[in-house]
Parts: sequence; structure tokens; C-alpha cells
Amino acid sequence: MRLTGNGNIRVNLNDIAIVVSFLMLKTTFFLNNTVCRLLMASLLVYLLKRFYQIQRNVTKKEVILLLLYMILSIISTAFNGGTPWQMLQNMIMLIEMIFIYQVAFQADEERALSTIYLCITLYLILNFVLLIIFPEGLIVDIKETLWLLTSGKFSTGYLCIIWFALTVWKYPKEYVIKFLVVVISMYTLVKIECSTGLAAFAVIVFIHCLPGVIRHRILNYKFMILSVAIAMYGIVFTQVFLNNALSTYVIRDILGEDLTLTGRVPIYNIIFDYIAQKPWLGWGYNNTVVPDALGYGNPQNGVLQVVLNAGIPAMIFLGGAFIVTLKRIPPKYEGLSLGIYGMLICSIIEVTFLNTYFYIVLAILFSVKGDSCIRRENNGKKKVRVSAGCKV
Repeated sequence: MRLTGNGNIRVNLNDIAIVVSFLMLKTTFFLNNTVCRLLMASLLVYLLKRFYQIQRNVTKKEVILLLLYMILSIISTAFNGGTPWQMLQNMIMLIEMIFIYQVAFQADEERALSTIYLCITLYLILNFVLLIIFPEGLIVDIKETLWLLTSGKFSTGYLCIIWFALTVWKYPKEYVIKFLVVVISMYTLVKIECSTGLAAFAVIVFIHCLPGVIRHRILNYKFMILSVAIAMYGIVFTQVFLNNALSTYVIRDILGEDLTLTGRVPIYNIIFDYIAQKPWLGWGYNNTVVPDALGYGNPQNGVLQVVLNAGIPAMIFLGGAFIVTLKRIPPKYEGLSLGIYGMLICSIIEVTFLNTYFYIVLAILFSVKGDSCIRRENNGKKKVRVSAGCKV
């Protein structure tokens, strides 16, 4: 969406496709989701005529790794007697979103990002107003009618993280706007009692406030991978971690959680035994391994969820696709790196990697122009390899 010279708002089909793809994530927004699916199908038919652009928008490595992950996930589900269609539906949503973003970013990258930003901004401001008008009702009826727009506290938490990241990109020097986004997001996260989202949001705001040199190092993809590895080490040795006085203080006194991490510790204590039984193909999508063993819950960790669902190779392929995209993020999109970091923090204690809001981040990563592309556009040297997002 863009203002024309006479002050009118100009909308094209790329904008509409992005808006519809966002609304599709909020299935409760539509009384009949079939209407939304039909609208999406008609938009995809229109966009298919520009498919040749998509072939130049992502590198072969990213596509191959993501496809291998999807294929393994579907095979695992079928092998374990599950319904592959459920996993396929999840993958189709990701493919649709990547496809729509690819076409929109190819036409006008900044416009596409601005449209995504506008969708999230309007949604969270409306949600903020509802929280003010119905402060008690929204907490009491968190899973019922009054939460028509939100469909869950974690969804809102993830969107707050993406919102701040895109705000940093769009308004890097507008400190008042960033402050308002922080205030609205923190109020929302406290009110809906989303401690995971609150912790991750606080961390990325803190990182953003650090001096430039330190911030750049922390947002480097190698540091992100190291952070996830350290977090996984902490989960493997949960009891050692919890016996630490500082950890106990942070969990009990600052976050207000119990030392079982709201039931997560029992899950971490048993889940590795089940992974060891089926390390290569996992237990299939939507498996009930954890609730069957404990009577509640899910893996409560993004990496463990993928490994339990589809095996270690599937996680390697998904992680590889993620790393390839992270390596080519140009400096001007440092704000996006904040969003990625926030989602990775959430994945430490939540099942984030198969969450549809993680797909927003992944689709954006697949669609932005890489460093080598920008160098090619700036200096015109043919010897510079053309990466995702380049027009040739």
C-alpha cells in the first residue's frame, strides 16, 4: 500500500495477497474459513503467471533443504500411521506465504515489507484497544469469544516480536515510535500473561539498545546458532541448570514461574528416551507421545518438536535452510535479525518452528535481497554471484 502524489492510497493485488495471507493465520477472524481459502486460491492463480520470477528469488540450497525437510516430515507421518494431509496442509501454508512474498518483494521490496508491517500494526493496536476496554474479560475468556482476534497468547507474543523488529527496520531513527511500540507490546504481553513472549521481547529490546558494534556481533548468524546450542545444552542438563542459584532467582522471583518451568521439566526428562527410539524418522506430525506419557503437553521446544516429529535429519535440513537464509541478510535489515533472534528465544521453551507466525519470518528471509545481490546492483560487476532477490 502506498500514497500517491495526490494523497490517495494506491493498492495492488500484491498488497491484497499479503493481507489475505496474514488474515489466514488468524482463522478465527473468519466465520467461514472456506471463503478465505477461495480468495487465496484466486489470488494464487493470478500470481502464478509470474512464477518465472520466483525461480530467481531463492538459492537452490534453500529450496532443496526446505523440500527435503518437508518430504521427510510427510514420510515420517505416513510411516507412523498418521495422516500426511495434516502435515501437507501446514507445509502448503508456508509455501503459499513464501510464494506470495516472493512475488510482492520482487515487484517492490520495501512496499511489501511496509504492507506486512501495516497488517501487524493494525492488528496489535486493535488488540491493545480491546485489552483496555475489556481488561478482565479478555483474561477470563482467553480461549472463548472475547479473544476472537487473538486466538492465543503465544500468537500475540510472536506478533509483538515481529512488530518491534519491523519497526526498527522502518523507523530506525524515530525513537518516539519505537517507544510507543515497546509500551503497547509490553502492556499487551503482561496483560495476556505471556511470559515467554515478554522475556523474548525484553531481550531483543535490550539488544537493540546496545552500542552498534556489540549489537552487530550478537545479531550475527553464528552467535544466534551458538545461543540455540547453549540453550539446548541447558535443556539436556535441566536439573544442573535449575540447581544454579541465579537460575532459581530468575525463574522464581523475576519471571514468577515454578521450578518445573510450568511442567516443562518432566517433559524434558522423558523426551530424549522417545527420540532415541526413533531418531531418524521420528514419531510423525501431530504425534501424541508427550501427552500419552505424561497426560499433558508437547515437546515445549522448537528443536525437540521437529526431531520428535520427523527425526534428526529433518531438523538438520530445516536448520540448514534457515542458516543459508540468515547468512545473506544485508546490514540494512538488522531489524529483521532482531525478529529472528526473538523467535529463536521463544523456541527454547515453546514449539515455535511449526508455528504459522514463524512462517512470516521465514517467508521474509526467503524474499529479501541478499548481500551479493546488493553488491551486484551497486557496482555492476558480473563476477559477483547473484543471490536471492536479484533481477537479471
